[in-house]
Amino acid sequence: MRIQGQTLSPALSAFSPKPAHAQSPDGGQSANIQSTVTISQLGNAKHDLLQRFRTPIDGSGNRASLIVSIADKYGEIRNEIISEGKDDQQQSLTQLDQVYDELTAGSAEQLSSQFNYFFDSSGDDLFDEKAFRSHLVDLAKAAKQIAVEHPGEVADRLALRESSGGLETMNYRDIVSMVDVMQKLSANKPPEAGSDPVKFGSQLAEWHTYNKQILASADLSDDVRKAAERALDTSATFRMKNGAFKQAIDQFNAKIEETLKKLKRLSFLLATLNGKLQDLKGLDPGDPRIQSLLRREQELMQSKSEYWNELKENNTKMSQLKKNPDSVIETDVYRQIKDSYDTRMEQARADK
Repeated sequence: MRIQGQTLSPALSAFSPKPAHAQSPDGGQSANIQSTVTISQLGNAKHDLLQRFRTPIDGSGNRASLIVSIADKYGEIRNEIISEGKDDQQQSLTQLDQVYDELTAGSAEQLSSQFNYFFDSSGDDLFDEKAFRSHLVDLAKAAKQIAVEHPGEVADRLALRESSGGLETMNYRDIVSMVDVMQKLSANKPPEAGSDPVKFGSQLAEWHTYNKQILASADLSDDVRKAAERALDTSATFRMKNGAFKQAIDQFNAKIEETLKKLKRLSFLLATLNGKLQDLKGLDPGDPRIQSLLRREQELMQSKSEYWNELKENNTKMSQLKKNPDSVIETDVYRQIKDSYDTRMEQARADK
């Protein structure tokens, strides 16, 4: 990249800006131009440096191993800057550190969010995302130091670091393994609730069983594995409730729609009946035809009252369920899903 006749080195040659008080013969205009150019040069130099990190970032299949890839590239670029021995070496090293910190902070932000989504799917704040993000940043700092002192050994030496206790400070090996687990789990799509509670319960159990098999084959420490198992159990329960809620709401809507159709049909029959009564107006009220129509009208009005009560009851129950979704466990549809789920899970355990 060439700017104003100067060439940036592959390792990033930062440019030294003139002091803010420097004056030029034209009263400051040239100094202002030079300052603008210098800022532009620094920005472009940073962009050039970021591009140097593009290859390890794009080539990292596991987001956790990105810590190692970025640290290795950091060590490589740092050695280039030092070997060049230019006057602006310290400024180049400072900017290299800034870029490294920005990249690793961004990676820690994304990774901590992913872990929080997995371990805290219940929404009970069981996982401290902020603490884990801070732990990832500390790992990145350690990786940078290793890259300087022991080039080519970042992955091995990070793997030797043990957890200080707690899920949010899990060791690097567990972090890498958990990323692999989460990638595989994301490829196993959960079943849709559909309209058949028994079928959904069975499919949910199969989905959960497969997820547990993925976790069982992972290289994880006992504490992390147990926490991950709890997260999977919580996720299955959460999906069971959500599926039951959807099916229950669908059932209420279907009942309400069916009742409205019946009421519409009744209104038509009553209107027809009233037309016939009008045709017989003037006859003796005791006329058998009138009496028959009046009895039929009474029957229809009774049915109409029952349908209105049924409509009101279903609307009330649906409204209550929407206000308190957790009450779905008291519904028949949830019990059907749970029974089917438990049966299929028991079969899976017996098949081991």
